[in-house]
Amino acid sequence: MKAELRDITRPLTEAIVCPANGIGVMSRGAARSIAEIAGPDIELEARAISREAGAPLEAGTCYATRPYKLARRGVKRVYHVVTIKYPGGVASLDSVNKGIRAVFDRAVKDKVKSIAIPGLGTGSGRLDKGSVARMLVPIARNYSHAMEIKFADLDKEFINELDFLLGGEKQHEEQAEHPRFGSQ
Repeated sequence: MKAELRDITRPLTEAIVCPANGIGVMSRGAARSIAEIAGPDIELEARAISREAGAPLEAGTCYATRPYKLARRGVKRVYHVVTIKYPGGVASLDSVNKGIRAVFDRAVKDKVKSIAIPGLGTGSGRLDKGSVARMLVPIARNYSHAMEIKFADLDKEFINELDFLLGGEKQHEEQAEHPRFGSQ
């Protein structure tokens, strides 16, 4: 696992996670960036999924769309985590927790090899960046055996928090690779 100060639309992974609302509007933050690069069809598909559900999707759920123009960047699937029911709402740590677990479970079933995750709920959802990072890292560790996991966000504070949390992991990896510690 690693954290990168990077736009989620340039993930270098086969799947990306998109913060979402329950009606499929992609007008703010990371969702807007994804829609701008993927093209308008991704939002049309997201809205259709919501309409087919017959009501706004509940916070804490996830769904997948095609990547559209993001396919040019190697993306095969976009997983949308519903962090808020309606645009402008406030996210909860519970919705992020349930949603990211649902994404990982689905990604494992889909045999995803690599996935990029932004700071879910930390933008317009107004969640504390440190709290989200402290919640995401242990959940991601439970799935790191099944896929490569990258955290990608343009928010330096969020990435710094992730770097700190992943620091022990990085030190352990460096020690394992260093001849002084028995591995060559």
